[in-house]
Amino acid sequence: MSDLTGLIKISSHQDSFASGDVVFVHGLGGDASSTWHPKGKRNDDNFWPVWLGKDQLGLNIWSFGYDAQATNWKSNSSMPLFDQASNLLDWLDIHDIGKHPLVFITHSMGGLLVKKMLSSAKNLEKYKGILEQTKGIVFLATPHTGSHLANLIDNIGVLARTTVSVEELKAHHPQLRELNEWYRQNARSLGIATKVYYETLPVQGILVVDPDSANPGIEGVNPVAMPDDHISICKPESQNSQVYLGVKKFIEECLKNSVGLDNSNGTREKKNRSILEILEKPKGYWQDKLASLEQEYHSTTSASSKFELKKQIQECRTELIRIEEKLTLARNPARYKFLKSVKSEVERLLDQRLYQETLINLKKESRPKKVRRPRDDYHYQQNELLPSETRIIEFFDKKAVSGKLLILGEAGSGKTVTLLELTKSLISRAEQDPSEPIPVMLSLSSWKNQKIEEWLVAESCYLYHGVSEIDVRKLLEKHQLLPLLDNLDELNKNQFKCVEAINNFLTSNYKSNYLVVCSRLTEYERCFTPLQLNGCVCLKPLHETQIQYYFESIKRVDIWQSIQVDEQLIKLAKNPLFLHILTEIYTKSSIEELKKIKDKENQHCYLFNDYLDSALKGVSSPDKKKHWLSWLAQRLEENQEVDFLLEKIQFDWLQTQTQKKLYKIIVALIVGTVSMPILIIVFTNLNNIVDIDNFMAINVFDKNPKFSLAVISIIISLIFGSVISLISPKINPVETLKFPDQELIKALKFPSLKERFVGGLINNIKIHNNETINSAIASLIDISLMTVIGMLAPITAIFRGLIRGLKGPELNIKRRDFPNQGIYKSLLNAVIYAATCALLSSLVGLVYFWIDGQQSINPNDINLISYLLIWGLLGLLAGGLYPGRAVIQHITLRLILSWNNYIPCNYVKFLEEFTEKKLLERIGGRYRFIHRLLQEYLANFAKYG
Repeated sequence: MSDLTGLIKISSHQDSFASGDVVFVHGLGGDASSTWHPKGKRNDDNFWPVWLGKDQLGLNIWSFGYDAQATNWKSNSSMPLFDQASNLLDWLDIHDIGKHPLVFITHSMGGLLVKKMLSSAKNLEKYKGILEQTKGIVFLATPHTGSHLANLIDNIGVLARTTVSVEELKAHHPQLRELNEWYRQNARSLGIATKVYYETLPVQGILVVDPDSANPGIEGVNPVAMPDDHISICKPESQNSQVYLGVKKFIEECLKNSVGLDNSNGTREKKNRSILEILEKPKGYWQDKLASLEQEYHSTTSASSKFELKKQIQECRTELIRIEEKLTLARNPARYKFLKSVKSEVERLLDQRLYQETLINLKKESRPKKVRRPRDDYHYQQNELLPSETRIIEFFDKKAVSGKLLILGEAGSGKTVTLLELTKSLISRAEQDPSEPIPVMLSLSSWKNQKIEEWLVAESCYLYHGVSEIDVRKLLEKHQLLPLLDNLDELNKNQFKCVEAINNFLTSNYKSNYLVVCSRLTEYERCFTPLQLNGCVCLKPLHETQIQYYFESIKRVDIWQSIQVDEQLIKLAKNPLFLHILTEIYTKSSIEELKKIKDKENQHCYLFNDYLDSALKGVSSPDKKKHWLSWLAQRLEENQEVDFLLEKIQFDWLQTQTQKKLYKIIVALIVGTVSMPILIIVFTNLNNIVDIDNFMAINVFDKNPKFSLAVISIIISLIFGSVISLISPKINPVETLKFPDQELIKALKFPSLKERFVGGLINNIKIHNNETINSAIASLIDISLMTVIGMLAPITAIFRGLIRGLKGPELNIKRRDFPNQGIYKSLLNAVIYAATCALLSSLVGLVYFWIDGQQSINPNDINLISYLLIWGLLGLLAGGLYPGRAVIQHITLRLILSWNNYIPCNYVKFLEEFTEKKLLERIGGRYRFIHRLLQEYLANFAKYG
């Protein structure tokens, strides 16, 4: 290893088949060898890249070397991070890396280099294979948000002479923040697993990378603290070291889950064939080896040899099982990717839960009369309390239920976590047996009077990233989906229709062999039509022994001792939600206060209030923010909704008539102000084409025509703004665009009276240009005639068709990826609308310019610029205001609401803050309270508070 720059091969697999590539990337001041050696040696093969090549069968091991000195003291050639990334990409491409699963092991700046390399590869077609094959990254002490050492070196100044590499490591550098944000948002969708280790010991009194900086902020990734410093953390001393064993296991998991992740429809089949061909080679090798070992085992008589041979035979069989698993996945990559995405989402949901009922196996009661099944014998059975040890998967598997199950329970009884527990069990089953259906857990709160099969496909594609609609539909048609549907009760009035839709789905061609629905008991009992399922289980309140066990398991016996003598508190603790809150807010004084409250409703309010106060500790202006949460909950309850979309706030959120009048006035003023300069330019140029004195039959322009034009423009602008404000106060964002073919055809076939009138008005202006009519009365006669004839109506009809027809359907709730997406889309579409209408109306102006030039006595007096400006600016105004009005209304509404202290100025920041506090959860661009009971309490906060 004399030359330690570029991509250096440490070890390679002995035959043509390689199960993957592992690339080591060092950090500041390191190199391709000594960085990883326990004694910092350069020419010694006794270090962990070599160990990994020997331990992990089938791996090619590489180490990337580059110049990244911590100071200029040794070298002046340190290359910027962005250049190093392209350098690494080129080296990987030279060695054909990107054909097998790829894992990076990085230290310090090496982690930033790899992240930058991947972000660059995403935009370059040539390197997409590298990006797609990257299955995992190990970060060893990587400063994702900067490093204190970089600041220290920078302060040293002349002595250290900081290089570009160190400059890029400065704490909270914008490039680092952007890079980390890119990785945080894309790692999951790209199928890249992440493992993080960080140092806890300083180097010469400096903790180079602190725990916060070392955390990339990816859901489900828990950084591991190591008793090492920044330099020693990447130098495992033996094959029993924690870092070595952890990284080895991580690589095994990445390779195990690496097959068939390409979602490109055009190349998927070809790639699957190549994977199958590659995997068949080692399968044949191990089968031959197994046959040879078994033959040798039967022929030998030595006991010690038999023992050793038996051990080798077992290893061969294990390897064959592993290869067969990969083959199974390669034959059906869509299934594997879908299953992996479902598993990831379930883990995320469990992590977000307000409480963890899984510590307790909730008691269950079979209630057959809550469902209607084909065989009446089950329906007429009596309710039956199931044995306490019965798990939900066991009831699901009962012959009488056969996987078609309804789960009921009171608010806070643990329904959702029970459903998550069932989903986890079914995922495990599907992983082990490819013939088992894929469980998909979805919330019915987003159902909008659709066929269940259509909703299932759309919702699955949205929730489970990287899963195509074609693949989901195929799985549904083959009955390979197992829907688990939560929150039926959140549909309110639509619940009845949804039950009918589910029952229709169960008898359709798409019917699933299994289906689980979850709902609150009270809301479900209001539904006259029962679900056509085979079984129903109702979650029961906790027993005292379960409550005691819970407190003992979390080592909080003191809480049990405080509440066990109070019957009312025991009754409260039987609800898993309130049991958790008791645990969170417990103090002796709070329990004593709670004991004084005998009313159940007031006890609930006391608990929620204390829980909110606990969550708001350390938050600025907690009372004000609690008020904002309460106000939001009130609006959601009023509209019978659980999902909050910022772009969906409406005019009726204003509470007083004064506020509503102010809203209309401000909208009118903004529209008038925006249109004013445009109309001034239009009237100024119109006076160059048309004798406005004669057209209007008045003489207002003699003394000061410019001033008169400006006054008229201002008046018309304000009138125009008032009309726009009064047309409809409702906010209707133009969220998507479409080509208005049908609208244009309809408009041209049947021009309306309004379009005929406007056409006549336009024609009258043209006639006046030739000075053939000189009175207002004659103008009215001409307009009336042209309205009846309708000669120019097609032009106005085209504009109406364009303006109304370009608007596409509203963004589906499942397609909203970030907060306030509808308004941002409307703003973007306002620009597109304005440009389109301005261009088309300018063409109309060009046509009129040609017509007037042909008819005019003095063609040289006809000004082309005036025609283009008039028509172009009118098209710009009409086109821009159609989508833009929603933006103006939205901003105005939020200003008034904020001014009256109903909402914060920065609503998104506020919502994100309480998402982190686990009072809200965000799904795409929408937010919801973490539990419906919390929303209901906050909606009545003014009453209880």
